[in-house]
Amino acid sequence: MRRQYFVLLGLSAALLLGATSPAALAEDVTAECTKCHGADGISKKPESPSIAGMPAELQQAALEAFRDGSRKCAKVPQMCKTASKLTDEQIKALAEKYSAMPYKAVVQPSDAALAATGKALHTKLCKNCHGATPGDGDSGNLHGQPAEYLRQSLGELMSGARDQDKNMKAKTAKLTPADIDALVNYYASYK
Repeated sequence: MRRQYFVLLGLSAALLLGATSPAALAEDVTAECTKCHGADGISKKPESPSIAGMPAELQQAALEAFRDGSRKCAKVPQMCKTASKLTDEQIKALAEKYSAMPYKAVVQPSDAALAATGKALHTKLCKNCHGATPGDGDSGNLHGQPAEYLRQSLGELMSGARDQDKNMKAKTAKLTPADIDALVNYYASYK
């Protein structure tokens, strides 16, 4: 009987420690991530970005901002709720995991004429940081991201609801609603 008690105690401790380890919690969180971002890091919901292939540093900074509340989750409150539970180690592991995945554009409709206007705007205002194609820039992929997510994000940047560096702020200050529509159609047209 005493031996069974120690075996049971040992199994309970192993299960408890295993369930609370950073690796185990990261797997639980990954299951949460896939609901919106997909198992392959490609968006499954129009209000969520694709995160596959995004630079790890950007993903890590975004998760930290969601966790500490400096970046709001108005449209997707689950993001802040999930991030609030993460440790620094888990954030780093998730960012590295998704950055290593290959990027693939979300298939969606776009208006060709607006996309042409958007391409010119991108070249003038955005290309230096966001590149000509996914993975070509230092500041994250815009090409092939869900149109709804892009509209929401640009709106947050323009309204000041999302923090941005002074260079980005200077660029978004120049945008009109028609410019946003053109840019969104350009990014949505990427295949």
